[in-house]
Amino acid sequence: MTAPANAFELKLTAPDGSPFDFFGDSVALSDHLALIGALRDDDNGADSGSAYLFDTTTGSLLQKFTAPDGSESDLFGDSVALSDHLALIGALADDDNGINTGSAYLFDTTTGSLLQKFTAPDGSPFDLFGRSVALRDNLALIGATGDDDNGRSSGSAYLFDTTTGSLLQKFTAADGSEFDFFGFSVALRDNLALIGALGDDDNGSNSGSAYLFDTTTGSLLQKITAADGSESDFFGGSVALRDNLALIGASGDDDNGEDSGSAYLFDTTTGSLLQKFTAPDGSEFDFFGGSVALRDNLALIGALEDDDNGDSSGSAYLFTINPQPTPEPSSLLGIAGTVAIAALSRKKQQKK
Repeated sequence: MTAPANAFELKLTAPDGSPFDFFGDSVALSDHLALIGALRDDDNGADSGSAYLFDTTTGSLLQKFTAPDGSESDLFGDSVALSDHLALIGALADDDNGINTGSAYLFDTTTGSLLQKFTAPDGSPFDLFGRSVALRDNLALIGATGDDDNGRSSGSAYLFDTTTGSLLQKFTAADGSEFDFFGFSVALRDNLALIGALGDDDNGSNSGSAYLFDTTTGSLLQKITAADGSESDFFGGSVALRDNLALIGASGDDDNGEDSGSAYLFDTTTGSLLQKFTAPDGSEFDFFGGSVALRDNLALIGALEDDDNGDSSGSAYLFTINPQPTPEPSSLLGIAGTVAIAALSRKKQQKK
């Protein structure tokens, strides 16, 4: 399939961009705003990082965010989130509490002012706090995949009040163990927090899982795994929430060949699987499911190493959500995307 003629709206680039900035490594949308991370921008030193806020209607640059206390190798912009007038930007290699403890910065999108800087009150070196971020109303959810509460790099996620900066909850997996990387992906919706642990081993090494929590009580509501999951599926590498739906990517699933990838849609109330998505033209090493999003009755799923426009040119598939067991895509959009496959490769090496 080819995209309809009017599918392409806008191409955004950094007006001050330079080689190896990695502009586009992370993206977020809210209303007429787009927030785009450039984690290797050098404004505050090599790889200090930045993020750019654009008006999606005009393409105009509204703000360029950098960390006021940023320094070399902070990787500010590795993760981004938008909600209303707020922008949350992760800097997983910030060193406030030791090397690579990490932080996240909350900005006002209208004024560009820094409202809060979040760090883990119990942070320690190599926690990578800020690896993932999510915003919803007055809540900020921040993943720390290197946290060691349940073993080395078992991972955690922290829920903050964006108004006061207070820590409301710290989430960990009750059954967590080393190299689970709980917190690799996070999502918020109403009173729900969905947290991916792509290195969980329930269905084999690195098969992956995702945990659904009540943000008010901190209680675990569901642990979600793929019924057909297997080794190195990396289920939970990406997550999204909408209403009573959870979309979870498994970029290492092998249904269409090695690492072709898939994504699963679940009912958050019952934990039931509603649909499994795969690319109709999928092939090995596409990493379909490396990124996911939900909006209205649509599911958008990225495949960053699809080869339609050349090696690893990437694509994204737009599906209509329905109860049928074999969904068909409503359109196919070519994009240049990025997902942390390098992190997955490092993880494979760590677990050997």
